[in-house]
Amino acid sequence: MPGSITPEQIRQNNRLLVFQLIYQHRKISQQEICLHLHLSRPTVASLLTSLEKDGLICQGGFLPSDTAGRKASAYSINTARGIALGVEFCLEEQRLLAVDLYGEILASRTVPLAFHNMNTGSTSTDLAVALAIY
Repeated sequence: MPGSITPEQIRQNNRLLVFQLIYQHRKISQQEICLHLHLSRPTVASLLTSLEKDGLICQGGFLPSDTAGRKASAYSINTARGIALGVEFCLEEQRLLAVDLYGEILASRTVPLAFHNMNTGSTSTDLAVALAIY
């Protein structure tokens, strides 16, 4: 039937919803995911296993609990899975920045360019890069 949604499409959509919910909450239990998304526990368990196998999330630590008994396992985004790099070229320096999936700065560095006088005919890489952007 044209235009119908397949079970695989539903699964992929649920997987995306679980990932987004974990991203928004930073740490969340399987039970909380079930409650927020109105999905069954076996469905959520399967999606969590799939996301964990792909390295997108990790299970680590426990969530605080007001009740006695076993504490809920916490799921969180594997922030090491992706890093964004930014480079800003200025006339006298380059600024480099690396951030994780939440935008937290992992490293930053400002590197001075090797030239100061563009009339000297320098053939340094720094000069070539600076000229390419101007």
